[in-house]
Amino acid sequence: MFEPVVTYCGRLGGPVKSGTSDSGTDWASFSLAVQPKDKDPQTGRLVDGPTTWVRVSCFKGTARNVAASLDKGDLVIVVGRQRSGSYEKDGVTHQSLEVQADYVGADLSLDAWVKQADTPLAAGTGGGGSAQPGGFESYGGFAQPQGDGHAPY
Repeated sequence: MFEPVVTYCGRLGGPVKSGTSDSGTDWASFSLAVQPKDKDPQTGRLVDGPTTWVRVSCFKGTARNVAASLDKGDLVIVVGRQRSGSYEKDGVTHQSLEVQADYVGADLSLDAWVKQADTPLAAGTGGGGSAQPGGFESYGGFAQPQGDGHAPY
């Protein structure tokens, strides 16, 4: 069966769920809110388009890193193989979009994730500028100086 490779950019809609399968394979999954920006023909301004929810799953090292690094609201880029599925809720069958991620990374278009030099690589929360485990601080839209007051770039 052909599974197209896709790229999605969006925000985590909730916390990452993770675990280890009976066969010993680490896994992680999260919901991703993908919301394009559309140009309003009346005003010419960008407005939020409709939100599409995508279920993302990953395995092994990617799963461990995702579970240790990401949380609700983080802005990420996901590259993987897309699958469609269906599920039943309240007697109604719904269609779903799912991606088995090969790559998950920070989307730096709106949030800056700043690496602190004295800690190992990890990720921030994509929101308010609080220090994160693993040495990143995240700021909504711009990088802030750290420690000695110098810009991180």
